[in-house]
Amino acid sequence: MKGEQRKADFLIVLIFSFLFIPVCFGDEGATVNDFLNLSDTLLKKYNRHVRPIANQRAAINISLDFKLISIYDVDDIKQVISVMATTLVHWQDKNLIWDPSKFGGLDQMHFGPDEIWAPKIYLLNSHDNDETLFNHPTHHVVTNDGRVMYSTIARLSCQCKLDLVLFPSDQQRCEFSFSVFDASPRDVNFDVHVENSTTDYTPIQSTEHGEWDVLEVHAGSKNEGRQNQEKYVSATSVIKFRRRPEFYYLNIYAPVFSIAALCVLTFFVPVDSGERLAYALSMHLSLSVYIAYIGDILPMASLGMPNLFYAVSTLFFSSVLCVAFSALNMALRWSIVTTTKEGKKKIKVLCFNLYLSKTKSSATKITDHTKSIKGSIKRNFIRPFIDEPEKIENNKLFIVFPTDMSLKQSNDNDEKKEEDTNDKATRDEEPTTKQETNPKESSSGEQRCPGILDPDLIRLCNALDYCGFVLVSAIIMVVVIATLINRKWF
Repeated sequence: MKGEQRKADFLIVLIFSFLFIPVCFGDEGATVNDFLNLSDTLLKKYNRHVRPIANQRAAINISLDFKLISIYDVDDIKQVISVMATTLVHWQDKNLIWDPSKFGGLDQMHFGPDEIWAPKIYLLNSHDNDETLFNHPTHHVVTNDGRVMYSTIARLSCQCKLDLVLFPSDQQRCEFSFSVFDASPRDVNFDVHVENSTTDYTPIQSTEHGEWDVLEVHAGSKNEGRQNQEKYVSATSVIKFRRRPEFYYLNIYAPVFSIAALCVLTFFVPVDSGERLAYALSMHLSLSVYIAYIGDILPMASLGMPNLFYAVSTLFFSSVLCVAFSALNMALRWSIVTTTKEGKKKIKVLCFNLYLSKTKSSATKITDHTKSIKGSIKRNFIRPFIDEPEKIENNKLFIVFPTDMSLKQSNDNDEKKEEDTNDKATRDEEPTTKQETNPKESSSGEQRCPGILDPDLIRLCNALDYCGFVLVSAIIMVVVIATLINRKWF
């Protein structure tokens, strides 16, 4: 009994072993012979020069999937954009269909580009002058349903017209135009599809570019062209991106506008201090040095020059105006004013003669008349009262006023004293200064004095300062407003 029971147990274990071994370990799978048999079967009667379609008069559908990874570089001088992207080209080949069960379960094969028919995809606006999009060796993946595809990750460079007028807040739009260049539109139906074509585009598995921000990637339009009397079809993928302006705001706008604002303060520095021209030159040189410094980070393209270039040039011109107004004001202040017999005031600045007016103004005449009256009162009333003794008779005070002869003699004595004082002062000075500051009349009847002592010339200099302040302030305000609006000026 025990022996029979052991035989029965052995048979049960043996049966379950045969049942569960295939489930646990699976089948043996495809062998090398299966692979070689499948390759020979597919390529035995295959002609890679014939389009894989039954109706040779119909067009074969070819699709290109474009996915942007990141922006690599933007060259504003050469007008070239370079991106890192993946491209996947796929089509249907009716000659490459098989049953996987007949070849050990093989459902995928790899063929070289010279073994099967494959379209040649060109990047029409390529900057690198590549013959085809996939100019390096690659293998085509073929599935059992006849779908053929091949892909690559590469850096694509294309020509793109960059609009730099609104720099550094500019937005660009570039197109990558792909084409099956060696096939006519009746032979190939070519389409481009873009993955992740959303409005707020986010690159996948890549770091964001420090200067450029991708806004949108989408498929463009299909076009037909003609090259050497042969038609071709092309499809585009469009990339929209913008520049990140924060760096330029902090390193260009803030310093340049600050220096320009300090240039306006030139007109608040007193001319008599002798520091106005030095201050204006310091601000002008500071702006010049900084413009030379930021020249490396500004776009160097002459086509479509940015508004920022015109803004900086205008601010530089305003600093030149500050220096010019300061130098002209100082030249006028220290010039020689000559008053002729006819009352004509002539100002000689360098080799130029400027004229204020042909006759004295009414204000000047009133001032001179008032001074003569004050001098007459002092000579004729105050001094005689001090010089002559008082006479008191019968408790009455008698003041003896001088006669006409005594008045004339007193006036002559006063003029003589003034002339002696002026002569003594002018002897101690240089000969040139003596000729310029001597208020006496010259041989031609002209009276000369420094411009800093002439009230009319001082008023002219003040008016010149006011005009310069208004002009420079208006220029800076226009530039600031135009920059804030950020529109095309030209």
